[in-house]
Amino acid sequence: MDLYNLGLVSWWESQCYYHALAYLGREGIIICRPAEPYVCLGLHDDLEQEIDQDFCRAEGLPLLRRETGGGGVYLDRNQGFYQVVLHRDNPRLPIRRDRLFAAVLQPAIDIYRSFGLAAELSPPADIQVDGRKCSGNAAGDIGEACAYVGNLILDFDFQVMSRVLKVKTPAFRPCLKQVMRDNMLTLGERLNQIDPPCMEAELAAGFERQF
Repeated sequence: MDLYNLGLVSWWESQCYYHALAYLGREGIIICRPAEPYVCLGLHDDLEQEIDQDFCRAEGLPLLRRETGGGGVYLDRNQGFYQVVLHRDNPRLPIRRDRLFAAVLQPAIDIYRSFGLAAELSPPADIQVDGRKCSGNAAGDIGEACAYVGNLILDFDFQVMSRVLKVKTPAFRPCLKQVMRDNMLTLGERLNQIDPPCMEAELAAGFERQF
């Protein structure tokens, strides 16, 4: 299996490479960060109902729909992505796809623990520290492959995320922002300094051990 530690890539490349591997029938692991911000929808998200497209257009935020699950989210260079692509006939891939998340997420859990954070797997597909979500993860069948994707959250723009999501009334946005802050943990909240290339190298080493 090939491992691609790509560092910063364009916003669309941060999603296209694992899709390409899947459709080409090639297994691999990709580690990257998007150089530009954008909004990414899950496979089943309702664009009209969930995303404030007027705000995205005004801010110049591109919209992209991935072929994995999970919800719509604002993404930028403060999030490090890990993307694992496996053939559907790979013996490690169980019939219940969620049963492989423990293996896929272990390298990210090890990163958080190396920083002194008590990260734990919250089945089936979350990583939590002290009950707060600190990684967004999803999976999906693409072509003849299955892709597992997730991120390490160095920092997060709660203000922009609260504007990206469509709400019934603007008065609800401060509440939405506060709920996200209360339930999400970023590395930047606990650490004074983060070296993304060093973190990506450690993440790559973790995936080499795991796969």
